[in-house]
Amino acid sequence: MPLPFILIGLLVAGLVLLLLQYNRLLRCKKKVEERWSNIELNLNQRYEVLPEMLELVQGYAKHETAVFETIASARNKTILAANVTEQAAAESLLSQSLTSLFAVSEAYPALKKKEAFRDLQQHLSDAEDAIHLAKKEYNKIVKQNNQRVVGFPGKMIAGILGFGVFDLFEA
Repeated sequence: MPLPFILIGLLVAGLVLLLLQYNRLLRCKKKVEERWSNIELNLNQRYEVLPEMLELVQGYAKHETAVFETIASARNKTILAANVTEQAAAESLLSQSLTSLFAVSEAYPALKKKEAFRDLQQHLSDAEDAIHLAKKEYNKIVKQNNQRVVGFPGKMIAGILGFGVFDLFEA
């Protein structure tokens, strides 16, 4: 077999492998983006509950302004986060702030008995569970993507085609 046919065959095989790897990386990137959308959706549901919860607790504990300001500040940071790492840090701060809010609510038995408060607490708990599940799915897909990007042959191809690693969501 002449040398030009062998070279053309190798070139075609290389292009096919490049195309297959590109498609794998692209599918994985799309999955990461979809999973991140799920996290954002669940985070937004939690953000919607927070103002109602704060308003309700403020009616009982008006003097706890530091707790309310901390939660409002943490919520704003989560909304303004520019990337996954900032989002995770802001979410951790918000979770800590919410712990303080629930500690304040423990001091008011009338508040704990109020049905609206219990409903909001349940919505918040449901949102937290959904966030946790979405976070697990997101991190799983990110790890798969990152392994493909840094492993062989992905490392050679990913850099050329503009694919990179994603940050884990560790809130």
